[in-house]
Amino acid sequence: MLIYELIIAGAVVMVLTVIAGLLFLPKLRRAGFSKQERRSGPPSHLTKDGTPTAGGIFFAPLLALALLIPAFWQTGELRRAFVGLGLLTLLFGLIGAWDDYVKVRVNGKGLNFRTKTLASLAIGLLFAIWFIAGSERLYIVLPFMRNPIAITGAWVYVYGLFIVFYLYYFINAVNLTDGVDGLLSTVSTVFALTLIITLRRIDLPGVLGQRQGAGEWAMAVLVGAALGFLVFNRHPAKVFMGDWGSLSMGAIIAGVPLILGVPWVMLVGGFLFFFEALSVVLQVGYFKLTGGKRIFPMTPIHHSFELKGWSENKIVFWFSVFVALSQAVNFWFLVPRLK
Repeated sequence: MLIYELIIAGAVVMVLTVIAGLLFLPKLRRAGFSKQERRSGPPSHLTKDGTPTAGGIFFAPLLALALLIPAFWQTGELRRAFVGLGLLTLLFGLIGAWDDYVKVRVNGKGLNFRTKTLASLAIGLLFAIWFIAGSERLYIVLPFMRNPIAITGAWVYVYGLFIVFYLYYFINAVNLTDGVDGLLSTVSTVFALTLIITLRRIDLPGVLGQRQGAGEWAMAVLVGAALGFLVFNRHPAKVFMGDWGSLSMGAIIAGVPLILGVPWVMLVGGFLFFFEALSVVLQVGYFKLTGGKRIFPMTPIHHSFELKGWSENKIVFWFSVFVALSQAVNFWFLVPRLK
């Protein structure tokens, strides 16, 4: 993709997100579509009761459309990449919209864990089948290696299972990061911009390279959506993203490294997302094993910093710096070896 195409795509999505926000925010308020803060959360969050939620309606449909529409004039692997990312964003966004509706209109808690997990795994499985069945050969590029490794034989099935659980973990990890005003929008912007810089400096081999333009485009429209939403979500937030928005963003953030054959990027440049989810897993497991003891003051981990006295703006700033530094490591892993 040409750089001016990426800038225009991001700018258009950003403007449309702001316009959608101006139109839908009053409607969310009038409809009483607001979130009640959990009493077990940080005490400072209790003042946020009544803040509208499901702000993902401002941009989640735009993200899906911005990925699916280019597929109409692309061909080959580039077209498949746009379709895959677009459908992944759309379907996980629908899970999020369903969860937001249940949370506000039905029970205050959202979908139960089992329902949400089964829905997420089902979409991940469908994506894995589609991704594998449509590829002549699967490839993965490992750190410090110039040439991709072909995945063949029984390893194809192993990789298929990996795709399912990779998507489940990292898309929900992005979702868990949405817990402080402006946090997910800001760190997603930093993650996407730095990944674009990295992708512009490398030439992925073979079919992976044919999909590269879709990855750059997806990151560009993600930046536009995140910046547009920040107009309403920066501290103090006028609206919360809700699962509709965060799961849609998660689908793009996790989906792009996967289709480009570098899913390990999410363990390095995406380590913040990885640890946000890991902190919850460790906390819950340790709590059950020890009969009530905790490793962290509160999880996801950004809440621990809140309880330590960090302001929401301070958390957003330093978490964003951490993502930028993590992505610099990704740059070091990839660029000298693949340019």
